[in-house]
Amino acid sequence: MRRGPIYRSSGMQGESIRLQNRLVLSTGEALTAADVTSWSARAYCDGALVKKLVDASAVTTDYFFDTLQTGNGWDKDATGYNFEYVVAGDAFKSQGGKTYRIEFEAVTADEKVRWVWMVTLKPWMGA
Repeated sequence: MRRGPIYRSSGMQGESIRLQNRLVLSTGEALTAADVTSWSARAYCDGALVKKLVDASAVTTDYFFDTLQTGNGWDKDATGYNFEYVVAGDAFKSQGGKTYRIEFEAVTADEKVRWVWMVTLKPWMGA
């Protein structure tokens, strides 16, 4: 099983958050949409499941890319990303001041690739 590092992001309560990754298989090759047979995403807070955001979906082409992308807010490096998921601001009931753990798993014919985003939401005090 291939485990990626834990990534961190923050945003305001109620806003959408774009999560982008460069994912590789245990062979070192970039993970492509065709490699993924199913994938899932789950949100947790304080160790408890908050919501299954994606549950064993076979739809990959909207999220996994066959070529590395460098646009759409990517600023880590010039190499790019091959996975993107936007957590909608209303995807699950969230609270400002909390950190949510978003766990992703992509299943291929040979392995599982797992990675985690820790998303901290800042409270919105205005109207």
